Amino acid sequence: MPAVQIARGAKLTLNALAGGYARMLGKGGSLGDEAESGLYRVLMEGLESCLGRMAVVEEVDANANYSYTENGRRYMKYGSVHGRR
Repeated sequence: MPAVQIARGAKLTLNALAGGYARMLGKGGSLGDEAESGLYRVLMEGLESCLGRMAVVEEVDANANYSYTENGRRYMKYGSVHGRR
């Protein structure tokens, strides 16, 4: 199973993945360091951030604050995360 699936109805996301999210062209036609400003950039940076938070956590700060759901599942309320892959 893929880690992420994009719905067919998510047209803006599909367009961004298909090429709407692109780096700016610099002088002489060279690629710039950042993506072009606009809707696709905002959308993809948010998606990138979300997926980054889903990454496997290898080490968690000893000061992390844990809580529990009503059915007893533990989750981290906050804390700093290190050692991401």
